[in-house]
Amino acid sequence: MRLASIFLLILAVCAAPAWACDKCGADGKKQEAARQKQDRARDGHYRTPKAGKKYEVRVTDMECPNCIEQVTKAIMGIDGVVGVEGQEKSKTLVVTVREGDDLKEEDVKKAVEQAGYTWGGMKVKEEQAQKPND
Repeated sequence: MRLASIFLLILAVCAAPAWACDKCGADGKKQEAARQKQDRARDGHYRTPKAGKKYEVRVTDMECPNCIEQVTKAIMGIDGVVGVEGQEKSKTLVVTVREGDDLKEEDVKKAVEQAGYTWGGMKVKEEQAQKPND
């Protein structure tokens, strides 16, 4: 009897996901896959557009890499957007648009809210000016 109870307890612990995101409900395996995809993107495996204006978008309830991926997909559907990079700790996305294009705040807000997340605002990202060496 005791052995069967212990076996069932071990089986229940192994079958349950280690943790899940409170917002999107993604389990640990999806979280790790999304995190690895972001790491590959940062390491240059995917081409990140450099040209064009950049905007910083705040999404107040992004809590995991899967949340970032869902919002990124929604924003990539906006005409003129060529790249989106997210940070779960700061809950921000950097959106890059084609050179010469501008991004409308209402379009981004609509995309974020349709993805099921809370809009936190948008501003033009200030690029750090590089100082020439003397």
